[in-house]
Amino acid sequence: MLLKKRICETLHRPMFEVEEWPSSELEHWSIFFSIDDNKDSPIMKQKTHENISIISLKQSGLKISEIAKELDRFADSIPEISKKSLEARLAIVEVKIKQNLTSMTGASSTGYLHSSVGQSSAFSKQGKDVILGTAGIYHMDSVSAKFGKTEKDLNAAQIAYWLEFGTSRLRSGKRKVRGVEYNEEDLIQMNARPVISNAFYTSMDEQSAEFKRVFNQLADKKKG
Repeated sequence: MLLKKRICETLHRPMFEVEEWPSSELEHWSIFFSIDDNKDSPIMKQKTHENISIISLKQSGLKISEIAKELDRFADSIPEISKKSLEARLAIVEVKIKQNLTSMTGASSTGYLHSSVGQSSAFSKQGKDVILGTAGIYHMDSVSAKFGKTEKDLNAAQIAYWLEFGTSRLRSGKRKVRGVEYNEEDLIQMNARPVISNAFYTSMDEQSAEFKRVFNQLADKKKG
């Protein structure tokens, strides 16, 4: 379904037009929301047969059959195109995370945390119609080795967790006991500095635009 949604976004057509659902069934599919993933209003505001109508395709100049032919020309390539487009989208988040590390924490642009920023994407084990992707700060053995980190040191992922959510720990390294109050001098306290979540939520428009740009660019090459 995610792949179909992306196709709708690319074509700027609602799901019921791309799928060619009969008008008699549309009231049962009003749960499908806008093709703009930043809006959460239903495509159809009314459910009655009297008020449901198929949106005209005159603006695009394409009929449903022509859209289907366009899709068929590069249908087999859509999963790979979508994956590369997702990777381009995640690259926007990577850049924002690095910017936040500098602005929120003062971390060096060539330091351990910056070098541990990355992304990962893969097709679902259930099929290529679902692509899973993440961007963040990772524990990578090669990066840890480069900076001389050992198992005794906090790795990048652990540090990132503390930054994102904050922490309050005993300086002695012992575990805190629930219900016990400690003096401030006995604690290491860190306020939350959400370098990752902030990077994601403040760049959603850029991410969406980059996904569409790369998708269209690659699709045009395939359609040739």
